[in-house]
Amino acid sequence: MGPDGKPMEDAAVHFISGPAPLPDIAQLTGPDGRFLLTAPVRGAYSLQVNAPGHEAATVDFEVADEIEIERDVRFP
Repeated sequence: MGPDGKPMEDAAVHFISGPAPLPDIAQLTGPDGRFLLTAPVRGAYSLQVNAPGHEAATVDFEVADEIEIERDVRFP
């Protein structure tokens, strides 16, 4: 989400760390600001989100048995 709280389209989202080797591929957010990345195994992960004109944002989360995890990422 941008500083105004609205979803951001075309922000690049990628894993920066996790408990297993991760693909070096970014996903782009859609018009609703959503994206889908698949975590290969359970454990702690970090994502980085980049959008033109904004500092990169990072979010940490844990993958357990959830099928889908939703997290808000806000740009400063």
